[in-house]
Amino acid sequence: MNTILLLLSVFSFAVKAPTEVPPQGIDADFYINLKSATTPQHWTFEYEDGGQWIKCGTGIDVKHYAQDEVATFVQSFTVKHPSDSIRVRMTSDEGSDAKLCTGTWGNPQVVPYSGIPVVDTKDIAFIGNSFTFYYASYFLLKQIARVQGHQIRMKCSLRGGYTLGKHLGTERFPTVENGGPYDVVLFQDQSQNAAYYASDKRHASVQGEAQQIAQRMRAGSPKASIIYECTWAYEDSKASFGGFKSFRNFDKQLRKGSKAVVRKSADINLLSPIGQAFELARKEGINVYGPDKKHQNLEGSYLKACVNYLLIYGGNFDESVSLDCGLDHATALSLRQIAGKVVKR
Repeated sequence: MNTILLLLSVFSFAVKAPTEVPPQGIDADFYINLKSATTPQHWTFEYEDGGQWIKCGTGIDVKHYAQDEVATFVQSFTVKHPSDSIRVRMTSDEGSDAKLCTGTWGNPQVVPYSGIPVVDTKDIAFIGNSFTFYYASYFLLKQIARVQGHQIRMKCSLRGGYTLGKHLGTERFPTVENGGPYDVVLFQDQSQNAAYYASDKRHASVQGEAQQIAQRMRAGSPKASIIYECTWAYEDSKASFGGFKSFRNFDKQLRKGSKAVVRKSADINLLSPIGQAFELARKEGINVYGPDKKHQNLEGSYLKACVNYLLIYGGNFDESVSLDCGLDHATALSLRQIAGKVVKR
């Protein structure tokens, strides 16, 4: 059997156990992204507790596709008797190492929540592309929610560059579609599609594809809050701002098109104003873009997660707990404040 030990000495993401262990133990989340086309299909997840390895959940079944899709695995678990660190591992008997989606795809993580009880739980589906999986905005949302007592169980259908129409034809989408019922569905289209829809009548299919996604998710989750994400304009002047000639025009068309998609789709409840948050961060001098001036960096994914958190849970952030997710406190606080401004408009 080939064993992938996810320990500090190997991948540098195991965490030191908190000094104080509550009577109920330490809750934790494990997160990993695997390349679906180049890694063994079947994996078993285990965590160490009191010197014993404990199997948890059903593990992960990485379906092989013609091209790499993001095979996201998130497991919540509780360690009753931790040693000096919280350690996890995944094992496979198929004789090959895991092909990790690292870097901008989101490195594997173990996140402990010592002494923070769960007050409620939501099931959330995420459908999108690199504007969702770069720096794992969905897992940042889970962290932000969990430290405030909200547990999220998630399922994801993510593939780089995909439109919503292409999602309808993938093998992975039905597994998410039928994985409910969900409390919330968050989905986003290819990053130019809403702007195309607003600026050119030949792209009328954009609205229809969003409606098909919403209808199919609504069928299995009649009470879900279905949220369409307005994404952000590129800063890349070399690419003529996505073909829209200026940042301002691209941003304007994205907002206009996104609002129209939501207005014309009976099954979509809310518009997530992530693009507005990016534009405001840009004005305030906070860089939320990666080197390509198109995709989000860690700050951008964090900002997206903050906007979606406020849409889902309402109210304000509980600033008495740590919400920074690895960012410096001043930057994270500013991004939370920006999220609050755009959600309350």
